[in-house]
Amino acid sequence: MKSSNSSLAAVAPTEAAARSAAAYLARGKSARLVPFSLARYLRSARAPSRIVLCPAGRDPVSDLAFLRDASRRLLWPRPADLLAEAIEGMLGLEERRKTASGRRRRQPVAPTDEAGGAYFVEGAMTPARAEALAAAGVRRWIAVHPRAVRIGGRLFTRLDRLGVRWLALEPIEAAAVLASPALASSRSRWKPLLPEGVRVWVRKTR
Repeated sequence: MKSSNSSLAAVAPTEAAARSAAAYLARGKSARLVPFSLARYLRSARAPSRIVLCPAGRDPVSDLAFLRDASRRLLWPRPADLLAEAIEGMLGLEERRKTASGRRRRQPVAPTDEAGGAYFVEGAMTPARAEALAAAGVRRWIAVHPRAVRIGGRLFTRLDRLGVRWLALEPIEAAAVLASPALASSRSRWKPLLPEGVRVWVRKTR
């Protein structure tokens, strides 16, 4: 693992697992690791936007379920440049976009040839707003960032089944996955859940 001076969030299924992972990752590293359960990370407006996904490591089945949930709740692509820049211009975010452009190089971008419109969700996405959009037939939703979406897992799953696709102006960057040896050995099963270039760090056991 390479050292970094920036903060990273260690995101795990539970607070205890996150603290354990952050302590493991911090050994001999200069990066500041901040532990979060997935649920608390989604509620934390100022959490680091670069994360390490840290399955608990109890068994590959539950670890895969965590990665699947984290992927759908956090790892959204950025809209195609023309659409993203139009929204940022409307919001007066051009300067922030210019200074942040280098940080987006590794982040996925949605295809430019998708048909149909998209709805930009300014501010927080509440359950009531989500229900209204779904009823109106809107299926591409753009949030400023995934943590602005304040809806529970059950509603999120129902929106998935309706075909809702999420995009983010400020995507969360997955730097790595901290995997148990058993999970690492089945990487082909969960690699499609992650953006290209995400590193896999194997958590060694005694």
